[in-house]
Amino acid sequence: MRVLIIADVHANLEALDAILREAAGAFEELWCLGDIVGYGPEPRETLAELRRMRPVAVAGNHDRGVTGRLELDYFSEGARDALERHIPLLNADERAWLDDLPTVVHRESVTLCHGSLTDPIWDYILSPREAARTLELASTSIVFTGHTHVPAVWKQTGSQVAPEPFRYGETFSLREARFVINPGSAGQPRNGNPAAHYVLFDTGSRSVVFHQVPYPVRRTIQKMRRRGYPERSIARYAYGR
Repeated sequence: MRVLIIADVHANLEALDAILREAAGAFEELWCLGDIVGYGPEPRETLAELRRMRPVAVAGNHDRGVTGRLELDYFSEGARDALERHIPLLNADERAWLDDLPTVVHRESVTLCHGSLTDPIWDYILSPREAARTLELASTSIVFTGHTHVPAVWKQTGSQVAPEPFRYGETFSLREARFVINPGSAGQPRNGNPAAHYVLFDTGSRSVVFHQVPYPVRRTIQKMRRRGYPERSIARYAYGR
């Protein structure tokens, strides 16, 4: 089966639509690694588009923030500002759908979570040590995570875990070792490239291909300005930071 995997869409409908257009016909199932809402200008529209695709999805910290399961005091100022805007926009059905999302899912012999298996909602995997801890807890050889907004491959060979280089558009095999894979952020990348990021995963060959697709960033920025978002929250979109 071919799977489209996205993370951290963050209410950026323009970015999500660009991914769905580019990947059209290339996948049978969509997996979402959390943070559907937060930061961006269109939480309802983005959520509706994603739900239309009937995704396999896990909860992120921003998804929990809009449902009231996490207190907004835990979030940074910019994140809290966006969540306070999103909460009154979402209706009861939309909040219930987000609230019902699990924190960890096992699918096709892989594990899906937003942060890490030490704390699926909050923890970041930014180092070999953190990746190793998640692989220690995993019952599968592959774990897909998001949360950092930075694409990454962590490979375990024997007892050693290290980052592994990859190239966009090239097939990366996930056989013969254990891996943590982060597709990067669909809606708010932080790796210096503002393009929308995603991966395509082939469950048969156990391989992934990393992708980045340009989208009309200025439209997202204009929508945020019209809605009165702080300029410091808007500026990062143009630079992928």
